[in-house]
Amino acid sequence: MAKRVCVLQDYLRMGGTERNSLALCNDLARQGATVTLLTARPGGILATAAKELGIQHCASQFMDLKLNWFPPKTLKKMDGLDCDQVILMGRVANEFGWRIKDQNPDIELIASIRTGRTLTKSYQKTLQIADSIWVNSQYAADRALALAISQSKIKIVENFPIHQLSRTERLAKRDAARNCLGVIDSSKKVLLKIAAFRPGKCHEDLIRFLIESGQTPPTSSHWELWLVGSGSQEKRCQNLVRKLGMEEQVRFFGNQLDVSTFYYAADLAISASREESNSNFIQEAIRVGLPVLAIQAGGTSESVNAAHGEVQWVADFSAFKKALLNRIKVES
Repeated sequence: MAKRVCVLQDYLRMGGTERNSLALCNDLARQGATVTLLTARPGGILATAAKELGIQHCASQFMDLKLNWFPPKTLKKMDGLDCDQVILMGRVANEFGWRIKDQNPDIELIASIRTGRTLTKSYQKTLQIADSIWVNSQYAADRALALAISQSKIKIVENFPIHQLSRTERLAKRDAARNCLGVIDSSKKVLLKIAAFRPGKCHEDLIRFLIESGQTPPTSSHWELWLVGSGSQEKRCQNLVRKLGMEEQVRFFGNQLDVSTFYYAADLAISASREESNSNFIQEAIRVGLPVLAIQAGGTSESVNAAHGEVQWVADFSAFKKALLNRIKVES
């Protein structure tokens, strides 16, 4: 009999963990498992992608309450799925996970750590009672070990390749990609950041730094900053850019299902994030041959082979600012 697996994820927003949840469901199904993706909230920008992949998807909230929260009836819904194994993806699912084990002691519960953010008490409780813990970096594994969790429970599971990106295509399609996105000047430097707009990703710090360092019109005409993603800080950053008249230098593209054109058109991938376990964005940039400038946060640098591309790691935001200015300055 095929193994019955439930992958638990709070919401199908656009994000690295959410995309990995879809890839995981797809991979398990190919291996012969019967897989259900159970989310707290219905819908989400990736719900269509889940349907196209043939993933069985259901939600525990009867309608979208706009709350990233698993209601108590989630446990009853899981009983109906009669799963052998539950895999927790994302913070909210991991914070809820201990309740599943408490009600169903015989179920195989797999927790995960894919974040650089603080692990709450509920999250830690789940980690303690889970049968195994999947992490995407040694940094995340060390966080589990610091909680006195047995090494035997911890397994490093690398991020799935999310987008089909080609180094050869990037070189061949660079000019066409730039024209498509409105960059005519071949000498203009395009800085790319693909990340959710939340405080730990430091979008506002990045924008303010470029302003305060004198990188405002007209001296900023030799570069553009492209921000792909959405989130709670997006509106605030848009208002700041609009107030300072930097709309032509700092461009917001929202969520994008296909980001290949952005990777192909850009000159430098940048990450000032202070909260990472292992960044999908950085991994993809390296794989496609796009130079990277990033703060070495969490486990972001672990899977990087120097032969894969040009990568500059810096220790903190101060060093990041200095390195970025060197990258975008106009040569005299």
